[in-house]
Amino acid sequence: MKIIGDVYTIADDNEALAALNEMGIANEFIAQRSFTEPTNMFVTHDKHPTHYVVAVKFEGHKKKEDNGYKIDFFAKKRFTRNQIDTIIKEMMKQGCCNVLSFSEKPFPNPND
Repeated sequence: MKIIGDVYTIADDNEALAALNEMGIANEFIAQRSFTEPTNMFVTHDKHPTHYVVAVKFEGHKKKEDNGYKIDFFAKKRFTRNQIDTIIKEMMKQGCCNVLSFSEKPFPNPND
């Protein structure tokens, strides 16, 4: 786990998958077989009591090390929901193809 300020990141695939399972959202990613190219998908979750959760699954890339999981936990005491929406829009502009939202309020459309 890497900690930068009030953002906690899990980049180890096994640790990230264990955390996703613990939160009950590991199975919410779309299966790779529905895509024909390498895919980066993310699931958002704001029902965690202390953090906004943004989890990314990298799948279908040629190099094994380019596939896997990464989770960023943004402390709710430090970040507003609007800031998280902006972060997600920026992530989508950088190539994430699908947003699967498990939140009280839907996350932003990247085209807005």
